[in-house]
Amino acid sequence: MRYFTIHLPKIIEHRLTEAQSNKTNIQQVLDSSKLVREGFNWEAFFFVTFWALRHRFWLGALGLTAVFTLLIYLPLIFGLDVGAHIILLVGFAFFCGFNANDLYRIALRKRDWKLVGIVGAKNMEQAYLRFERVLIHTENTFLKPTHSFPDNFRDGRISVDSSTNPNLWFFDN
Repeated sequence: MRYFTIHLPKIIEHRLTEAQSNKTNIQQVLDSSKLVREGFNWEAFFFVTFWALRHRFWLGALGLTAVFTLLIYLPLIFGLDVGAHIILLVGFAFFCGFNANDLYRIALRKRDWKLVGIVGAKNMEQAYLRFERVLIHTENTFLKPTHSFPDNFRDGRISVDSSTNPNLWFFDN
């Protein structure tokens, strides 16, 4: 099972409760949501610059390309052997692959997208279906404020909807 984080733009966020009450905005909420998978990103591992450009991560693309260029030419300048050169490049590729989705989440947060939940599913289509199922069922009021951490530990509130679907969690910050 894979886990996905569900992000909504803050402009659309108010429609979550409306979508549960009148069911007319469900498709609009689903269309505006973005799901980001947890785990390794193979696209960023092999093509980090193109991955960053595809996600409109402009400064990140510039910075990652600069680091990649430095890793190509600095070992040649300092006279490192081919093995060390390959280890540096493969290490950078693994760093990009493991951190790409987290960088994308940070970029979404800076663009005023809100993390509204986490869903566990086999693939992205099933994750959207699980999110839609929670929006359709009005008894799943997942935006209720509940404190699951002490107030001095975390200033936000978290709601966990585990009664009908153990693989779907929603946050209320």
